[in-house]
Amino acid sequence: MSGLLLVVDVVQRTGQTTEDVEKLTTHIQNLTRVLSEALERGTVPHLAGDRIDRLTSTLRRVSDDAGKLGSRGFIARALTTDQDERWLQGQIQALSWSIESFTVEKIETVMNMEFLLDDHVRFVQDSAHATHNIVKATHLAIQELSYNMEAREGCLPHAAQASFNCKDRESCSDSTRESILRDISEWVHCDYQEDSLTDTSATDVPPSQIFWLNGSAGTGKTTIAYTVAKECWNTVPRVLGASFFCSRDDDECSNLRLIFPTISHQLGIFNPAFGVAVSGVIKANPDIVYAGAQYQLDELIVKPLALVRDTFARSIVILDALDECRDTGTISTVLAALSHHVADLFPLKIFITSRPETQITMGFADPMLRSNTQRFVLHQVELPVVQADIHTYLSSRLAETRTLYSISEYWPSPEYLRALAQLSSGLFIFASTSVKFIEDPFYSNPREQLALLIRNAGRVVGRSSPSDCLDQLYKQILTLAYPELSYQQLRVLKTVLGSILHLRDPLSTVALDNLLGLSPGRVKETLLRLHSLVIVPDSDDQSIRLLHPSFFDFLTQPTRCSIPRFTMKCKEQNTLIALSCLRGMNQLTRDICRIGQPTLLNTAIPDLSVRIAVYVPPHLKYACRHWGSHLSSALLTDMVLSALDQFCAEHLLHWIEACSLLGELRGALHSIGDLCQKFRAGTQVSNDTMTLLSDAQHLIREFFPIISTTALQVYHSVLLFAPDHTLLLKKYQHEMDLPIQTYNAVDGRWSLCDIVIDGLTAPFQSVCFSPDGSSILSGSEDHVHLWDAMTGAFLQAFTGLSLPVTSVAFSPDGTRIAAGSQDAHVLMWDARTGGHLWTFEGHSQSVESVSFHPGKRLIIASGSRDNTIRVWDAQPCIHLRTLLGHSGPVLSVAFSADGTWLASGSADQTLRLWDAMKLIPLRIIRRYPEFVMSVAISSDGKHIAAGCSDQTVWICDASNGDNMKALKGHGGRVTSVAFSPDGKQVASGSMDHTIRLWDVNTGAQLLALEKHTEWVMSVAFSADGTRIASGSEDRTIRLWDISSSAGLRSFTVRASRVAFSADGATLALLSKDNKLVIMDVSSGTHLRTLRGRPEGLITYLGFNPNGRHFVAVASRSIGVWGPDSIEPSHTLRGHAGWVVVVAFSSTGPHMASGSEDKSVMLWDIEAGTHLRTFMCHSEAVTRRAFKDLSDDKVNTLFEYINGGNKREPDARFSIKHALKDVAGSSLTSAALEGVEKLFSAFAERSLNEVD
Repeated sequence: MSGLLLVVDVVQRTGQTTEDVEKLTTHIQNLTRVLSEALERGTVPHLAGDRIDRLTSTLRRVSDDAGKLGSRGFIARALTTDQDERWLQGQIQALSWSIESFTVEKIETVMNMEFLLDDHVRFVQDSAHATHNIVKATHLAIQELSYNMEAREGCLPHAAQASFNCKDRESCSDSTRESILRDISEWVHCDYQEDSLTDTSATDVPPSQIFWLNGSAGTGKTTIAYTVAKECWNTVPRVLGASFFCSRDDDECSNLRLIFPTISHQLGIFNPAFGVAVSGVIKANPDIVYAGAQYQLDELIVKPLALVRDTFARSIVILDALDECRDTGTISTVLAALSHHVADLFPLKIFITSRPETQITMGFADPMLRSNTQRFVLHQVELPVVQADIHTYLSSRLAETRTLYSISEYWPSPEYLRALAQLSSGLFIFASTSVKFIEDPFYSNPREQLALLIRNAGRVVGRSSPSDCLDQLYKQILTLAYPELSYQQLRVLKTVLGSILHLRDPLSTVALDNLLGLSPGRVKETLLRLHSLVIVPDSDDQSIRLLHPSFFDFLTQPTRCSIPRFTMKCKEQNTLIALSCLRGMNQLTRDICRIGQPTLLNTAIPDLSVRIAVYVPPHLKYACRHWGSHLSSALLTDMVLSALDQFCAEHLLHWIEACSLLGELRGALHSIGDLCQKFRAGTQVSNDTMTLLSDAQHLIREFFPIISTTALQVYHSVLLFAPDHTLLLKKYQHEMDLPIQTYNAVDGRWSLCDIVIDGLTAPFQSVCFSPDGSSILSGSEDHVHLWDAMTGAFLQAFTGLSLPVTSVAFSPDGTRIAAGSQDAHVLMWDARTGGHLWTFEGHSQSVESVSFHPGKRLIIASGSRDNTIRVWDAQPCIHLRTLLGHSGPVLSVAFSADGTWLASGSADQTLRLWDAMKLIPLRIIRRYPEFVMSVAISSDGKHIAAGCSDQTVWICDASNGDNMKALKGHGGRVTSVAFSPDGKQVASGSMDHTIRLWDVNTGAQLLALEKHTEWVMSVAFSADGTRIASGSEDRTIRLWDISSSAGLRSFTVRASRVAFSADGATLALLSKDNKLVIMDVSSGTHLRTLRGRPEGLITYLGFNPNGRHFVAVASRSIGVWGPDSIEPSHTLRGHAGWVVVVAFSSTGPHMASGSEDKSVMLWDIEAGTHLRTFMCHSEAVTRRAFKDLSDDKVNTLFEYINGGNKREPDARFSIKHALKDVAGSSLTSAALEGVEKLFSAFAERSLNEVD
């Protein structure tokens, strides 16, 4: 796989180099043409001609070399990519030098040259001037080419629509908001000193680096932010460095992980030197856009800023509506990151607006932010001041309405203006919505509209909350727009309006019509009366948007929207959109953009953006991006499940192709992962659909580099290398359409190891999952890192270490992480920002293990080589108690799930229990033969597992240490143990390089995972129990998908041969005492023991596809048993030699048997009758040749025999599959002889039919 990744990287770089060579050649050709024309005139002075000749010669040499490089075959260029890149850079430098030399010589010659004739002087001067301009333009073009080569590799993903000027917004009206705008302007233009930022003792450090404008919904924060941004943009010199306007109805503009990359991108435009520094960061870490906020801020802004601070002008960064960013943290992740780096951001100033949400208020409570933030609370401004501004705004806007509708200059009356301003209760959104309602062209009656508003003023007089007035306005607009609705009209309204509320990205009216399957124009028609609440552009290309987020809050909260017919239920709306997306994706096809060349890189596709616009319209693009997120929040109705089944069975691969072309493959992987996790939690999703989604997740994850760069390879190399027995391959094998028959040497199933994280520099000593399973924490000799559990991408680094880490742990709420270190310290960080919080000191030797108490208090236990356990309270950072009792190093500690007790394992060979509340010893639970390396407690608290240096996992009752089980199988010390969340399984890691999975009740080994090449130091289960993470001395973390193994059950019956029914529900086995036993897989119970088995050695057991018949082959006979029977229904005899293999038909009670007597016999196993015999001329029928005579092949065979199919079976049908079945890397004619003899029989008559 690593080889494939390398190939993709080389191919991509080769394509970029080729494009640069073509660009360089074009510039050279232009310049050469101009110089040649000058020489052809014949009037160029001798000295000037010599200079032109020298420059032309250089240009031709470079052009010829470039032509040779470009004309080489793709493979040749791919093999010399590094050399070509270095050559290109050298030629650019040489060419730049030649041009500069030519220019200098030309100027010197012109200045010193004396011409006898004035016309010669004028000609030379004109030619020199023209040549100078062309040379200068070419020189700049070459410089741009060189810069583009640097910048292209450092392209930073960002939210393009987040800039302040990307959407239609309004500035504050003249003579309004004067006081707050004056305060902000003074803050913007007032300089601050870098050294003042480190002083956190003062309560206010003027001027502050951060300005926080907060206010409740509708108070006009975004309008003020836009006004400030516009002013800073128009200032000369420009002082607006970057802006990010969050919006909850836009997926990118509400994406937490795009905030700092977008700001960094815009700062790179503001200061090109900063942009060059950032491009270097992107080259080194192209996945940084998926990293944590603090790491992004540090790498994308703080460090590049430090490199160019001397040349970086004072600038403002505006972050609007931070509360509309999707952030689930208890404290704003953005603010937490800023708190750690505010002193490093000079000379940037940051202007932030938000609602006073708890997570944001807590973020600004940080001492570093509190001391460097100027605050302004909009909703605390005196109401008369705000109403005066609103009165001014209304007066200005309604004057425009008066002019528009040619109304009398005395309208509106002063009384009406005052009443409307008073009715707004200080909310500008009320005022702006009222104006839109009054001037709504649908009604075209501003006088009556205003009168309606005023008449309703009495309904809200005396209400305590300004939002009540806004709610009343929303209800009034809705009831006036839709006074009476039929059931059908109401359904359409809720479909359209509810969809607009819940879309992840806004859509145009046309796109929304298409997505919802409505007739053209229906959306625009439905919204015709709601222009005061919903922005509906006239253009079909522009997106519909809500006027204000408060309208969403109103419609989705029944306590605010008291009119039931207008209330929107989020789950129902998401269900509708998910169903629309699934149905819409039926339009997906193979090669949807008509590319035609499967080897073409996405970046090399001509006019890809145009092709996408033509073949993947906006509604289909939306469906591809967001169907999964809507489905995750939807009700799984029968219609949804049916649409999901159809999509997975017919278009799953087409969707993966589309996501690759759209650049959304990583999002697709996360989407499938979320769905798989949701569906495992007990839903009605079919097994086939679950399997296909799981297969798709494996496919994308394993072949991500190939699929993401070359979309059409999903049908070729990717599908070709998919495991042979996966349902995805069976469903989509027809998509391969290869001109040659193929042999698939890949294992029949996906590897359980689906992600490998390379630590590069140091072995991993400890790993654990975050509580939500989304990330993995690792500790190694030099780092504590956080990784994305879905993709393996690096997320965050935690600094402050002086010696190697031995153990890491997440707090129960996932907000804190702790690490034990060899320097005898316990360190704690903020999990979201990476900021170091505390260092606990007290141990005298290395800390070997740390564990968080499961309660709300941040209590940590640490075990050390100083033979002690220390318990710490992390909130005030104090030591609570030292637990004494062990006589050797404490190697492992673990709290019980209910937090009542603590277990510890030691090199003194004991496992001890401690009262976790009173912090006193309880008892020694057990003494072991050797060191206790690791301890774990089951979730129900009933069992304790101990991994010991005697190569054994010991499991006992937690209450008294009884019922000891010794799980043996490892060939080295057991370094780590972990219980599955349900407590039914335990995983162990060992110095024998393996991870093993055990059944807790029976002690049986279920799995052995054997990919590591060095000691396995740590194992951990994900919260849903479907994955295991392992960290190893081989410097890798491996993630193992054991979801398909979750139902593994061990049976104590010892068997020499087994067979499962097709549905996996029933197991047949031949016991060591030669009894045929049928067992129930789910319960492990014995169902029946079969009698009357054929005499002789049993060589085959099997169920037919529908499970109604079970057969056992012994010597020359085949025994057949019916459902629930003990005695055989038939014994089939007729072969003269041993029966070596059988194959079943999937559509009837038919079976074929192959024998050493060179015959194939066909049977009806329900009737017990022999149908026909075929004889092979040359040799016995082999198992290899016979293996694929199944399903549709046997069906075709029996249809032919029974006369239902007059066409003889195609001789080619099984050769392809038989090739797949041959083990090894090559095929010989001898190996294929049996295959050809049997399966070419029907066409070539090398088998004789015998009655």
